[in-house]
Amino acid sequence: MKKKYLFVFILIIPLFFTSCEKKGNIEIYDTGHVVENCTSPFFIQFYLDLSFQPTEINYTWDFGDGTTSNDKEPIHSYSEPGVYNVKLVIENYKTIVEETMIVNVNKDTLDIVADMDYETIFNLIAPAEIQFYNYSKHATSYFWNFGDGLGSDEVEPIHIYESSGTQTVVLYAICEGDTTSATYNLEIKPAPEKVFINNVVIWLPESYLGGEYELEYYYDIHNETPVGLGSIAPSSFPMDWVFDEEIFFFNGDYDRDFLSFEIWDRYDNHSPVYTFQTTMSKLAEEHYPEVMVWDDGNGFAAEVYFSYQ
Repeated sequence: MKKKYLFVFILIIPLFFTSCEKKGNIEIYDTGHVVENCTSPFFIQFYLDLSFQPTEINYTWDFGDGTTSNDKEPIHSYSEPGVYNVKLVIENYKTIVEETMIVNVNKDTLDIVADMDYETIFNLIAPAEIQFYNYSKHATSYFWNFGDGLGSDEVEPIHIYESSGTQTVVLYAICEGDTTSATYNLEIKPAPEKVFINNVVIWLPESYLGGEYELEYYYDIHNETPVGLGSIAPSSFPMDWVFDEEIFFFNGDYDRDFLSFEIWDRYDNHSPVYTFQTTMSKLAEEHYPEVMVWDDGNGFAAEVYFSYQ
């Protein structure tokens, strides 16, 4: 007698869970405003931080002066001083959220604050190019005294100090005749007197694999190649000669003298495989870079790494 088997098929339905059970709900993390100046018209930047919403959201700002906006973070101007009740309504398909705030725009309550900072990627070595940043509050105009006889009325100017020394920078923040200031001392260093080559990295076309190559470099007519610098027989590119040598004949003058590099095939002395060069004045013009890059676009390329004292 044959046995009979009962087969039961179980349908497994995958269940997907989201990390947020309230998907679609709006949650406001923060709201606020910044008063840009101290006199009418008062310009106000409103900001808003809320939970990420994958669906369309509508914003309605009521500024309390009879005007509205549908921007997420609007800039609004009040033509008259006063205290304004601002209402924000945010809605999507699932939620409506309301937020209120008070905006007090009155010259007597808005003290001028002068504040600044700067940025440079060149370590404040003359000629030093400085980007100044303005963090002042409640001002309508500005004046920068850079301390070297020059100035600017731009909000965030860029300035180049041609000479070394201590420079006293003063930022004046102004509103309707009222002025406050902030002062910053910058120590601009002189141009370095010594230049060092730390390493040279070379790329050649793949057809040059299998050869053996040497590096030579010259300052003006002087061969500056370190004694005993070895050759490289690459199995792949790039080749990297690592050393730390001062350019001996450089006297601290950043003139038009050439710094030239040559790559030679050790077994072929007819002409260099690859040559490239720069000038000492270009090092100064580029504010003493730590690396300079050459790329001929046909497989020949180089990087030279520098340091300075």
